[in-house]
Amino acid sequence: MANSIIKNAPTISSQLYKRFVSEDNISISANSDFVKNLPIPTVEGYTPFGIIGLQLSNASSNGANVSYVAYRTTLLLSESIQVSGRNFGSSAAKIKIIVAVLYIKAE
Repeated sequence: MANSIIKNAPTISSQLYKRFVSEDNISISANSDFVKNLPIPTVEGYTPFGIIGLQLSNASSNGANVSYVAYRTTLLLSESIQVSGRNFGSSAAKIKIIVAVLYIKAE
């Protein structure tokens, strides 16, 4: 009997879904803090559950100085993902933010 329960249990992969959200060409002034809100995409049948990854890189068009930019917090809010951080450089930075969002299947 135990084998049939395990056999019929849903697999983790069918219960979870990962999606990337990104925004490019974000300008951040020198020596300044930033807060950026990214919209959470809707995935039918799934609910956003958490953030499982974040990457900062140079913007695809003339990106500069991402090595001086660091993020402090990343929050999954009701309708957006909030990324906050700071540009520690002495010149402006132009960056791209990529966030991996984990979704869980709605019941």
